Amino acid sequence: MRQPLFLVYLDGISFLIIDSKLAKQSQVQLTVYKLFTTAGKVLANGTQSAGKQNYSWDLKDTNGRMVTNGLYSVVTIVDGKSYSSMMQVVK
Repeated sequence: MRQPLFLVYLDGISFLIIDSKLAKQSQVQLTVYKLFTTAGKVLANGTQSAGKQNYSWDLKDTNGRMVTNGLYSVVTIVDGKSYSSMMQVVK
């Protein structure tokens, strides 16, 4: 699963777009964690169909507040196999 990341910041509107492609129907869990924390924002959790998948994150935490500057990890688990990417949020 390819997982390119894009961070977009336009006129106070921020969001992350994660574009991926699944070869077959898979169990997917996609979670964003601030580095060195255990709580994460779950963006997907369940069965996803084969083909192109798009996920977006509004840069809000699990309590609905905008996240702070810092390093974040995007962890994707597809059929039990883990993939991760790092990103930096700067406002």
